[in-house]
Amino acid sequence: MNGIELSRGLFEEVLLPMIENSRPEIARQMGCGVFGNGSDAAGLDDEISRDHHWGPRTQILLPHRLFQSTGEEFHRFLDKELPKTYRGLPILRVQQAASGVTVESMDDFFRKFTGYAQAPRTLKGWFKCTEADLFHATNGEVWHDPGGRLTQRREGFGYFPEIIWKKKVADWCMFLTGRDAAYNVNRCYRREDWASATMFLGQAVKRAMELGFLLNRQYAPYTKWLHRLFVRLPVLAKQVD
Repeated sequence: MNGIELSRGLFEEVLLPMIENSRPEIARQMGCGVFGNGSDAAGLDDEISRDHHWGPRTQILLPHRLFQSTGEEFHRFLDKELPKTYRGLPILRVQQAASGVTVESMDDFFRKFTGYAQAPRTLKGWFKCTEADLFHATNGEVWHDPGGRLTQRREGFGYFPEIIWKKKVADWCMFLTGRDAAYNVNRCYRREDWASATMFLGQAVKRAMELGFLLNRQYAPYTKWLHRLFVRLPVLAKQVD
């Protein structure tokens, strides 16, 4: 069982019934799932992932005003009522995005990754958002969102506006054909500077994979997950990998 399946079980069997019974006004407004940081949110957790911050968890996002008025009390309620374990694994109560059962304001969650509580309304705003952060803001799974607030926010950040996308594709094509790639790989190789040649080659491979995500209109994750998700892209990945 992977982390997201384990966490969905915790939510459906333990958390949701408990909150619906004791805090129905919160249950009607909260958005819940696993998203943001963590290999499990990207669907990439494995045995190696289990050495830190891994286990049954759920992120609960509340509308900002509701979080301000009830957040602290709701924290205390969860601390008191949550079992210590689920399926033999400890349920962490560390207030970190990728650990245990957490409660945040929706505004704060999206602002933490992108700098914006809502999707930017200007091109300048979109240019300020890094792609890996947008990946974290929109990845994972949402299991409960009766008001649709969380889903609407995620859809707003769904992908770059067309003109931003075209600019990024053009930039990455330039990176691949310019000094970041073949030009300097060749020159360093001819000088037998293997370390520098390797760094330029790695940089070129990274740019090529990022361009693949752009051409598929999907946000590229940060470097550790780049290749593992690149091979799953529907277009070009098989030909390039």
